[in-house]
Amino acid sequence: MIRTVGGRVAGNALEFVAYVVFARRLGPAVFGVLSVMLVATRFLALLGDSGAAFGGTREAARRGLDDAELWAWQQRREHRSLLLAGIAALGAVAVGHPEVAPMALGVLARGANRDWIAIGLQDRRGGVAPGWVHGLVLLPGAAVAATDVQAAGTVALGRSRGPWPRCG
Repeated sequence: MIRTVGGRVAGNALEFVAYVVFARRLGPAVFGVLSVMLVATRFLALLGDSGAAFGGTREAARRGLDDAELWAWQQRREHRSLLLAGIAALGAVAVGHPEVAPMALGVLARGANRDWIAIGLQDRRGGVAPGWVHGLVLLPGAAVAATDVQAAGTVALGRSRGPWPRCG
């Protein structure tokens, strides 16, 4: 348990450092737009998550990998997250910042991710790896991104880790 939490915290730390690098490289105006979209996608991703990151891990542990209701929950997360990602992308365009619209993929990625199942099944690698992948994509991307489009693309790529880990 401690190693899993430590691994997830380390993945989040990589992400945090990447955003510090983005801020230094891009300057206040560009990073401001990027950070507003980041906050918007994070909140929408929480809505799409439907509690799986918290209560879902317990349900996965209790029900097991073969439970139909567990997979129905995952499917509802994916559908809700797809809708919310569309709203995020359209919102970015509507407020005049289409360059950050790709970051909406972060909403979809959270809904498609199955790390909550891996954690419930005590699969440390499956529960920790997505955060590390995200951080390890963001950090070098932040070091080379020179424009808002490159930064938004890097964030979108880092968040778009797909339905990983592949459970079931």
